[in-house]
Amino acid sequence: MKLNLNNLLDISSETNTLRVIGDSGDKVEATGFNKSTASDVANGITLGNVTYDVYINTSASTAQLWVDQDLTVV
Repeated sequence: MKLNLNNLLDISSETNTLRVIGDSGDKVEATGFNKSTASDVANGITLGNVTYDVYINTSASTAQLWVDQDLTVV
C-alpha cells in the first residue's frame, strides 16, 4: 500500500487520522511521514487487540498515520 498526505486527507477528511491494519509481512510505503517520537506514543497506541505505531506527516503535523505494528513501513 502506498500513502501520502493527500491520500490520508482524502480518506480521513474529518479526523486527519488513518489506521492501517494488515498481516505480518505486509508493507506500507508512507511518503512524507516520520515515526512519532513523542513520549506518549513512543511505544505505540493500543486499540482493542491492535497496537499501532504513529507516524506524523512532515508538512502537516495534524495528519497522523497509525500503522499496525505487524506491518513494515518503508
